[in-house]
Amino acid sequence: GASACLANCNNHGVCAGGSCYCSTAYSGASCETALPCAGTNCTGHGTCSESGTCTCEVGWTGDYCATSAACPLACSGHGACQQDACQCEPGFSGNGCELTNAGCESLGNCNGHGTCTEGYPSGTCSCESGYIGEDCSTADNSCPD
Repeated sequence: GASACLANCNNHGVCAGGSCYCSTAYSGASCETALPCAGTNCTGHGTCSESGTCTCEVGWTGDYCATSAACPLACSGHGACQQDACQCEPGFSGNGCELTNAGCESLGNCNGHGTCTEGYPSGTCSCESGYIGEDCSTADNSCPD
């Protein structure tokens, strides 16, 4: 006859040929050991703590960080929730508008020779013709071809 499995795999697995084949959340000869974070590795959207619980990244929720959070952090008070995603105010970025963009001030507003776009960790200048450099402060004296 078929040999039974130890403790019927503790109802955490399937018995086949006298061996337990455990569900992803358990291990051991009789599936007696619960794996931290149920063996999910927090679905790649969080970190598994020593206590076996997931700490989710911004934008993810649920016991195993498997659910995309609608407007995480309530957009940190720096954005509007539209179609379950944060539309961040100027000066902020990130899934939950939690990152403060370094704006154009640090670039001297492109020294009046370009257009600045805020970003994280810093803004970027699109220089007018005749000016170059990160902050458009350098006259481009190269000869046109």
